[in-house]
Amino acid sequence: MGKMDYADRLERVRRMTIEDGQMEDAVYVEEKALELMPGVATQPAPAHCEVRIRMKPTKDSDILVEFWLPVEGWNGDFLGTGNGGSAGVTQVLELMNGIRRGYATASSDLGTAPDVDDLIGKPERWKDFGHRSIHLMTVVGKQVTECFYGQPVGYSLFVGGSTGGQQGMMLAQRYPEDYDGILAVAPANHRTHLHYGFIWNWLALTETEKSGLTQEDAQAVTEFMLQEYGREGECLPGDAFFTCPQQIKLVSEVFEKSGRLNREQKEALKKLVKGAVDPVTGETVYPPLYVPGSEACPLGLETQSDKETFAHDYFYIFRWVYGKEFDFKKFDFHEDVKRLDEALGEYLNADSTDLSAYRASGGKLLMLHGMADPIIPYTDSLDYYRSVVRKMGGLDSTREFFRYFPIPGLAHVSGGPGVQDIVSQGFRATPKDREHDALTALAEWVRGGNAPEVLKPVAFKDCNLLYGITMDTYEYERPCYAYPYYAAYKGGDVNDVGNYERREWKE
Repeated sequence: MGKMDYADRLERVRRMTIEDGQMEDAVYVEEKALELMPGVATQPAPAHCEVRIRMKPTKDSDILVEFWLPVEGWNGDFLGTGNGGSAGVTQVLELMNGIRRGYATASSDLGTAPDVDDLIGKPERWKDFGHRSIHLMTVVGKQVTECFYGQPVGYSLFVGGSTGGQQGMMLAQRYPEDYDGILAVAPANHRTHLHYGFIWNWLALTETEKSGLTQEDAQAVTEFMLQEYGREGECLPGDAFFTCPQQIKLVSEVFEKSGRLNREQKEALKKLVKGAVDPVTGETVYPPLYVPGSEACPLGLETQSDKETFAHDYFYIFRWVYGKEFDFKKFDFHEDVKRLDEALGEYLNADSTDLSAYRASGGKLLMLHGMADPIIPYTDSLDYYRSVVRKMGGLDSTREFFRYFPIPGLAHVSGGPGVQDIVSQGFRATPKDREHDALTALAEWVRGGNAPEVLKPVAFKDCNLLYGITMDTYEYERPCYAYPYYAAYKGGDVNDVGNYERREWKE
């Protein structure tokens, strides 16, 4: 595509009529890298065109969607990307990663800019955040792509983690025709109840000035747990994480044996192990966020002990209903749960187990979750997958279109005390083949290849994500099998993938 050619194509895009949308910008951008910090830059993104559109499906809505279109080497497909946390900006790293792979790539700010608290009292914007923005991004993105390249999109894939994982599950449940393949990582799909778990932990860790844990405390707890439950959870020689945390029969009294923790910290951890409970019915509101071995991971116990910052960053969906002045120390896990589920559940919760429409569309779904995730427990996605299996006629029929990979030692989406990456969102050191990169595995499955049976997430030097960006190679890899199987260690070098075999999941 020559310079005049892309200029003509951009002009066609600028003249597009967009339902409920306004073109903000459509420009050509030379090859560029993004400096993450002094001396640390991403791999360059190839020359491309950037298109930004403002979507207003309702009078309250204000959604920014952004599309990056490779000038050369388009692979014929479309890649939608999810956002994280409360969003508010489009995700440049995901856009860069997409066009480096040859995709026409899309991102949305989910309609929460410039301040997530601007959504207080505005249900239409809750709907935008929950699912409408990502659907509109997809519809308009395919139109822009076809207009720019002069031909329809081939396959459409979506990748997202955390809030982006929730969006992926929303797409499968609500908009089954949007994507041929969806990769949902650590999905926040039980959204309201997950945030009840946030409040439960926050209340326990901030109950007194001595209840919270520092990073050093959290690391000490991890070391203590590995010592106490290492054999039960299959902690392998030299590892600092559990291979099978699901096998641990955790009792809260174990913390009494820790010599480092004070009385208030021990009581806080006992509450975390219990999980959020309705004081009237005694029923579990949300299973424990706490996962043994995750204590010192990013977003772990130190973050959850920060009284002001954690409340600001994680209670926003409840401020939308109750306002900025609500006192979360008075949160009622019976009455408030009922009210908030009623107000927010239909917009935010992607918890339907009926995926028959997505299966009928021919869609393929991969769900991945780190088993050292300290902020969204893998136990939640595991329970969801099992529920889908029951709803969709059993494991064999479910595995034909939906596979779940629990990954030992991976924290929230990336990083952690074991492996650090399997999604390969910009990490140079991660190979881009179907075994090491879940997006490649999904793409091959969608295009008629075999469903992934094994993935091999990688670990970077010193467990440092920066080395994944700046180095060409990784330190080691570990095999992970699709549920209900796991990689069982046979002996020898723990970092030799040949020393593992596939076995049935144990509990």
